[in-house]
Amino acid sequence: MSLPRLALSTAKSHVRLMMVMGAALLTLGLAQGLVILLVKGFIAAFFGGSASSGGAVSVAVVDLVPEFLLRRWPEYGPIRIDSARLAIALPLIVLLAGMAKSWSTYVYMRAQQEFSMFAGASLRDQLFPAILGKSYQELAGVSPGTWMSVLVNDVAFVQSRLSDVMTSFLRGGISISASLLTMFFLHWPSALVMMVLIPVTARSTGATGKRIAGFSSVVQESLRRMANLVLEVRGRFDFMRAQHGENFDLARFDAANDSYFKVIVRSLLVRSAFAPVLEFAGFAVFAGFILAINRGWVAFAADASGGSEVLLQFIVALGFMVKPLRDIGEQLARYHETHGAVGKCFDLLKSSSASSPQLQSQSLSFPDSVNAEKGLVIQEIAFTWVGSGNKFTAESINIEPGKNIAIVGPSGAGKSTFLKIVSGLLPPDRWISAERWQDTILKTSLVPQQPFLFAASVRENIAYGVSAISDENIWSTLDAIDARRFVEALPSGLDTPVSSLVANLSGGQIQRLVIARALLRAKPVLLLDEATSALDVVTEGAILRRLTDLAKRNRGSVVAVTHRLQWLQLFDEIWFIEDGRIALRGTQQELLAEPRFVDFCQSPESGLA
Repeated sequence: MSLPRLALSTAKSHVRLMMVMGAALLTLGLAQGLVILLVKGFIAAFFGGSASSGGAVSVAVVDLVPEFLLRRWPEYGPIRIDSARLAIALPLIVLLAGMAKSWSTYVYMRAQQEFSMFAGASLRDQLFPAILGKSYQELAGVSPGTWMSVLVNDVAFVQSRLSDVMTSFLRGGISISASLLTMFFLHWPSALVMMVLIPVTARSTGATGKRIAGFSSVVQESLRRMANLVLEVRGRFDFMRAQHGENFDLARFDAANDSYFKVIVRSLLVRSAFAPVLEFAGFAVFAGFILAINRGWVAFAADASGGSEVLLQFIVALGFMVKPLRDIGEQLARYHETHGAVGKCFDLLKSSSASSPQLQSQSLSFPDSVNAEKGLVIQEIAFTWVGSGNKFTAESINIEPGKNIAIVGPSGAGKSTFLKIVSGLLPPDRWISAERWQDTILKTSLVPQQPFLFAASVRENIAYGVSAISDENIWSTLDAIDARRFVEALPSGLDTPVSSLVANLSGGQIQRLVIARALLRAKPVLLLDEATSALDVVTEGAILRRLTDLAKRNRGSVVAVTHRLQWLQLFDEIWFIEDGRIALRGTQQELLAEPRFVDFCQSPESGLA
C-alpha cells in the first residue's frame, strides 16, 4: 500500500465522485485555454483592425481565432466583425470563462475534499483489522502510543497530504496541460521543448525527495516517542505522584521534545529550498526561451504583427503555468514527506495477515454455541518467546470435564505462557492434538493478570463480544461472583459509564467485573491468570469456591494460576510448572509429598506460605 494505491483504490470505490472531479477539471482546462486564445482577439479588437467602406473599424475572423480552427472551417475566415462590438463581447466572454473556471474549481475542491475523507476512512478501516490481526507478541512489542499514532495521527497526515497533493497534481496538472496544449497549437516547436523540459526538471527532484522522506520518517518517530511518554505517564500517574517523580518525567519529555526540534531544524533547509529551486528552474526555462526568441533560434511568424500576438498568447500561457509548477514542486516535497512519515502505516498493511483467530471467529451468542464438546486433550505443546528464547513445553495435557486445576510455580516458569497459548494469544510452535489449535481456543475464556475496562457502560463491558444477551443473564452472572450488590449501588446500575467510575472502583471490584465478562461466555474452560489477586483473602476464597462449584455442576473446568496455598484444596489437580515445563502433577496431598514442591512452598519466592 502507498499513497497512489490508496488514491486508486478509493477512486475505484467512488466512481461518481471521480466523474464529478473529472468534469470539473475538464471545464477548468477548457476555460483556461479559451482565455489564452482570446488574447489574440483582444489585441485585434483594441490595437488592430482596418476601416471598412462605411468607415467603421472591423476585424477579420482570421485575425481572431487560431489557424488550426480555420483549416476546418475556411469559409468563416474572411468574415469581418465590428471592433466596437468585439470590444464589448470579449470582456463578456472572458467573464464567462472566469465564472466557469471559478465554478469548476469550487466543484473540484469540494469533491476532492470528500475524496480525501473517504480515503482516510478507508485507510482506517484497513489499519484497525491489520492491528487486530497481529500476533500477541507483535502487539505487546509495540507501545500503545505507536499504535495510536499510526491509527490517528498518521491517517490524518495522509488525508491532509492527499488533499494537498491532489489539488496541486490534478488541478495544477490540468492547468499546465491546458496551457501546453494551447501553446502546441500556437507554436508546436516551443511547446515541444517545454513538454520535454518539465519532466526532466521533475525527475531532478527525486534525490531531494528521498532526503525529505528520510527526515519525515525520523520526525514521525519522534512524535510517537512523545505520545508514548504521555500515555505512559497517564498509566502510572498515581505511582509518579506518590514517588514525586514529576521532575524525572519532565526531563524525559523535554529530551524527546528537544530531539524532535533538532530533527525539524535539520530538515528545514531541504524542505524549504525544494519548491523555490523548482520555481527558479521554471523561470530559467522561461529566460532561455526569451533568449532563443531574441537570437532568432525560435520564430513565431513571418510578420511582426502576427508574431507579437502569438508571442503574447505564449507568454500568457506561461503565466498560467508558473503557479501550478511552483505548487507541484512544493507538493512533490510534501509527497516525499508523507511517504517517509507514514511508512510505518503502509508497512503495517503490507505485513498484515488474517491469521488471527479473533478475526476468523464470529460474535458469540448466549449461551455459548461454539463447541458442544468440553475438556481439553493435548498430546504435545511447545512455544518459544522471540527475543528471550525462553521455552515452554508440555505433554499429555488432559483437562477433563468437571475437573478444576490450579497452576503454581516460580515467576517466569511459564504459567501465564500456557494460559496465553490455550486462550489464543500465543500461537504454539508445536501443537499435537486431535483438534486444531484454532478450534481448541474457542473452548476457553481468559481472565488476565491485568484486568481492563474500556470506555463504555458497565453492561457493555460485561457483555463485550456477546450478542443477544439479556439483563437477566448479566445479573445471574454477577450473582455467581457476588457482584450484584455493588453494581446495583452504582448511579445508573448497568448503564453507569465506566469512565466515571475507574477512580472510584477498587481493584477487587474491577476484577469481579472482568471475571463476570469471562463467565458470561459460558465456555467449557475458564482460565484465571491470578485473576483474584486484588481481592481480600476471604472474598477471594468465596469467589473461587463459587467458580469451582459452578464448573463442576456445568461439567466445565477452572484452570487458575494462584500464589495462595490455602485455596489449593478447592482444586482437583495441581500442576507445578518449573523451567518452562510441567514438572509435577497431582492432588494437593500428593504434591506435598514431593520435596521439590515443599521446598518451593517454603521459599520466599513462592508467596504460598
